[in-house]
Amino acid sequence: MAALTKEEIFAAADAIAREGRQPRVADVHKALGRGSYTTITDAMRDWREVNKPAASTAPESAPEAISGRLTALGDELWALARQTAQAELQKEREALDEVKASMHDQQRETAELADALADDNERLKDQLATLSREALSKDSKIADLLDKLHEAQKSLAAMEGARQSVTEHLQSVQEDNRMLRELLEEREAEREQIVQSERQRVQEAADLRTSLAKLEPKLQAAEDVRDLTLRALDDSKENEKAERKRTEAEEQRRRELEGQLEAERKLTREAEQKAAELAGELKAMREAVTASRPDKVQKKGGGQNDGN
Repeated sequence: MAALTKEEIFAAADAIAREGRQPRVADVHKALGRGSYTTITDAMRDWREVNKPAASTAPESAPEAISGRLTALGDELWALARQTAQAELQKEREALDEVKASMHDQQRETAELADALADDNERLKDQLATLSREALSKDSKIADLLDKLHEAQKSLAAMEGARQSVTEHLQSVQEDNRMLRELLEEREAEREQIVQSERQRVQEAADLRTSLAKLEPKLQAAEDVRDLTLRALDDSKENEKAERKRTEAEEQRRRELEGQLEAERKLTREAEQKAAELAGELKAMREAVTASRPDKVQKKGGGQNDGN
């Protein structure tokens, strides 16, 4: 910005004076809109010197009434009074000059103070602008931190929900394992009952085979008797008929015994097959229980809780 010239200051002071106002430093500064108070004060002092009213130097003449009445003594008294007045006027002028000098110093100090205040004002404005920017930056950072805090709270809530889900899943798995153990115990008891029943059937079949083995000699004896009877009945039809009936009865008895033996053998095979199937099911259940033991589930659940 170009420096303020004395001509510009004079022009602004003249414009204020033409408006009928006494130009002051503050009014000139306001009219110009720029410039240092010190510069304007110095220029305004010169402007006042240039525009101050001219002092009258012509001696005043005595009034005509006094001139006609006074004598030469009156003229001397007038001269003496005039000299006294001029001496007093000179003292007043000197005092006025001192006052002007003092006022000039005060005005300069005031202008310097105004400049300092203006500089402080500008510096404070800059500081205020800086503080405003910093405040906006801090507000933005606080908003970011609040957003991050909100996100962290949502993440924490999600993690808490996941932990709750894992806990519920673990409880469900433990309950399933408990039910599986109970089912396994029930199946084990059923298997024991079936095995015991099959053992009993096998024992009964063995007893039946033993009985059949014991009956084999009797059957053989019966066949021998039948042969003897047939030979003995060759001589008599009645005897032959009776022997035939006995033979048919023995044959029927033998077939019945053979049917019973075959039925027992079939039951024995079915019992052995059922026992093998139950043993396979028991083995599969034991493997399933081993694969999902509670200690493994607890260990897995504990790892997930530690992660949380």
